[in-house]
Amino acid sequence: FAGIESMRAGHYQIAYTCFKLAADRGYSKAQFNVGLCYEHGRGTEKDLEKATFYYYRAASSCHPMAQYRYARCLLCHSPENEWHRLQKAVSFLEQAAVAGLTEAQAYLGVFYLRGLQPKEKRGLKYLLLAAKNGDAQSRYHVGVCYEKGLGVQQSLAEAMRHYRQSAAAGNRSAQERLQVIQEEMKDVQRKHPFPCGIRASASSPCFWAMEHMPAGLPTSQPRQSALALPHSWSADRLHMMTFSSAEWSHALGNKVTALEL
Repeated sequence: FAGIESMRAGHYQIAYTCFKLAADRGYSKAQFNVGLCYEHGRGTEKDLEKATFYYYRAASSCHPMAQYRYARCLLCHSPENEWHRLQKAVSFLEQAAVAGLTEAQAYLGVFYLRGLQPKEKRGLKYLLLAAKNGDAQSRYHVGVCYEKGLGVQQSLAEAMRHYRQSAAAGNRSAQERLQVIQEEMKDVQRKHPFPCGIRASASSPCFWAMEHMPAGLPTSQPRQSALALPHSWSADRLHMMTFSSAEWSHALGNKVTALEL
């Protein structure tokens, strides 16, 4: 408690000292807070190696956010053998996701879609969990999965439904993607007008007409800027990825991690 109050008051060195004392006694929340102090240089010098160590101690005590942060450290900064660190990171991410941590669910969703060995259905499963927990970026990624047919049957109508939910929550990528699709649909209707009897249905929210476009008509094609996950989408199969903290942050959003009380 003293550490939290000191941190709120801007007394970072005192806060770090309090967290460190409790962490050395085995208190997992304090271990997590010490990890944050080392990662962000609050009350002590920034040291990613020490941050990783304290995240690991807390993660080993089943602290979900520490499991998530430790996994990210492994993926982005660890010098260990690549396959070994991947296995360890995924194990901790899975534990945190099962515990209900939205950040871990969102991270795993993107990881499985764009990882070294893509597992699209599993990736979609975690994105749906994160979306149900209110993560607008994951909801947008679910829309991408439906639009591209990743781990699920391709459906523009279902993609639009998820894009709308994400856009309503303020997600800019979803808002931009909706605008692009709507403009493309208007362009299709201008070039190939529907018979008046079905015009109302064609312009309705279900967008059923785009599900079965006649051969030769232009269909909605993704633009890289609107569909970017950690790496740009390609029109082919998903390719091998590298792990960059900047790219993951772009995909998942830069969120401030709160101290544990």
